[in-house]
Amino acid sequence: MHQNKYWFFFLIFLSAITAWYSVDLGIKIYHYQSLSTESSAQVIEWRSTHASWGRYHAEAVYVFTWNETEYEGATILPDPLFRNEWSVKKYLESRKLGTTKVYFNPSSPQNSSLLRAFPWKDSVSTLLLMGLLIYFFWLGYYVSRLEK
Repeated sequence: MHQNKYWFFFLIFLSAITAWYSVDLGIKIYHYQSLSTESSAQVIEWRSTHASWGRYHAEAVYVFTWNETEYEGATILPDPLFRNEWSVKKYLESRKLGTTKVYFNPSSPQNSSLLRAFPWKDSVSTLLLMGLLIYFFWLGYYVSRLEK
């Protein structure tokens, strides 16, 4: 391995970033896998949620039945993003109450969501970081062999 202290610092830094992304991806995949059961839910209310300054989202409140027990949940829709509360309220007026799919964990139905999307972007980013890390480790070994 190349013996430059800056090289080691760079590899440690890149390894930490790769580990962070890997753990984050693992958590997101676990959450995706845990929402394995699908059922029908009744949306009972649409409301606006203030995320941060100048950022508003629509939120759906719903109920669904599983094993003869009724559960209530809420999902904040990430898209579309609104810049003021007035535009959210206009959007929500066009939304209708009705039935939709709900995804939930059968062993813990309180954990439910109207959205279930595989984290493709995070997967690709993590794989690219892993490839980059492997490349730089290989490069360090390659340079050290050339210096001998």
